[in-house]
Amino acid sequence: MNFFIGIIILIGVIGAIFGIRIIRSRFNRAKKGLAKLAGDLGAELQRNAFKGFFKNIPYACQYQAGNRNRPSSLTIDLHRSFPENLVIRREGWFDRFSKAINLASEIQTGDPLFDSTFYIESEKAPFIESFLMDGSKREVIYSLFSKNQKVKKMIFSGNGVSLIILPFVFDDVNPSQIEEILGCLTILTEGLPGGTDMTARGSILTGSPVIFIFAGGLLGFLGLAALITGNNLYCPVDNDIYGASFSYSLPLLFTFVLFIYFFLRGSSRSHKVFFTAAAIFTVAFIVSTMGGMVFANGYLDATEPVTHRVQIIGKYYKTHKSSRTYYITFPSWTKPGEPNNIRVESGFYRSLRRGESVTIRTGKGFLGYEWLASVGLSEKSD
Repeated sequence: MNFFIGIIILIGVIGAIFGIRIIRSRFNRAKKGLAKLAGDLGAELQRNAFKGFFKNIPYACQYQAGNRNRPSSLTIDLHRSFPENLVIRREGWFDRFSKAINLASEIQTGDPLFDSTFYIESEKAPFIESFLMDGSKREVIYSLFSKNQKVKKMIFSGNGVSLIILPFVFDDVNPSQIEEILGCLTILTEGLPGGTDMTARGSILTGSPVIFIFAGGLLGFLGLAALITGNNLYCPVDNDIYGASFSYSLPLLFTFVLFIYFFLRGSSRSHKVFFTAAAIFTVAFIVSTMGGMVFANGYLDATEPVTHRVQIIGKYYKTHKSSRTYYITFPSWTKPGEPNNIRVESGFYRSLRRGESVTIRTGKGFLGYEWLASVGLSEKSD
């Protein structure tokens, strides 16, 4: 037995050593690749980035190592201010679907190839429209994406203009390509007035959209608190109340989602905010309605509890990671011929035997759903 345990430990140690060596090897390759690029461009290396000047304009290249959920990326920043916030990326099926249902709306240039290839995230400001109507600017943008299929998006802001390559492998880019990209970014920002700082790039989650998302999160948190408290203090005898809560939450949810659809539509980022808010409020409405009903059903019940004496026909527990939840099974008094289960404390569970009688006290429920007031051993009678 000890021999097998030793083998398992040894395999684990060997696996950990190989894992560390692989990670270090990748890190060293990335470090060498970044250093080579910086050296060839005459730039200053700073950890996972390098900085330099292109035609007397400061620029930076930032490398971000990948992980299990996100591949490595390289962001090329040209520090020349742009008057408005603008994001240009490849158009996907989600964008096309959102435009088809009149949720999202973007600037159209009248160039069929450009409009079908790219999605424009920006407010419909006159400057942005005139910028994109310039055919020479569109050609530069198109060439940046077409020459490197891994270009994820371009971001214009008061901080400058950035191009993100994702996924990024050092073998995919050489110094001349970076200079070519910097040259294109320079052309796009020539002769433009300065912009304002944008701390959250490409994000418009300000004002009403943020309020929606915050309100949904708060509603879900309060609903979850009510559900946990209600189940602990006024646990329903059966599950009917949970099913009934959907008949209230789903119509409310549909009405609210319809409201935020009309409220948010018309922006180039409406679909992102709408579907995020809709997902949050779907969970929030379902949980809060369920929790509110369970809590109110017991807390507002002013009737006296009713006593039931039943015989235990089974007992079991469920394991949740490192904890257990204990249940007893008895004949239902509301649905004759069917069994019912309630959760009990571990000590009480262990003291019971199949066939013993227990006394269960239940409240009628403010909403008409029985809830568990107490459970205990029945007194033995002669």
